[in-house]
Amino acid sequence: ASLQHFLGRPEAIESILAARERKPDGVAIRTIHTRILLESADSTQLEEAPHEAMYADKTAQGRDAKAKRILAMAYLRANQPARAVTHAEAALRLGDLEAIDHLIIAIAKGRLGQTGDARAHLKSAENAWPDELQNKDGHIASAPGGVLWFETAEEFNRLRAQARQALAKDR
Repeated sequence: ASLQHFLGRPEAIESILAARERKPDGVAIRTIHTRILLESADSTQLEEAPHEAMYADKTAQGRDAKAKRILAMAYLRANQPARAVTHAEAALRLGDLEAIDHLIIAIAKGRLGQTGDARAHLKSAENAWPDELQNKDGHIASAPGGVLWFETAEEFNRLRAQARQALAKDR
């Protein structure tokens, strides 16, 4: 399902739901499912995302960096920036990719009106930007815990634009 999602294949949602049926308490499955839901245009799926992310984080007992990050993104999408900050900071402490967590924090802090902090996190994100994501088609594939995971320049750049937009609103 992760590869299908990366390739933009519509059957990714069906695959992840089938995997979830076989292993309902799978943290990685729930995390990938949430990631797919967050990119949906369907408002029902967007509403489901924070609940799915909270379940994954609870199942992981708060110790999975990717689950924390995806929960932070779900809170960001649900317009709960303070909660997004809390979970993105936790993802950072757990060793997640710094650039993306700093971007999430920058967006959330910008929405909270904390522009100094938002700018600092945007700068930290840009300083930690992975070399593989410097060009617009760049991606990183990894398999933490044996689970295939993709980071894309498109996602990072979209978040960077949101962070800049959140800072621009304050001017």
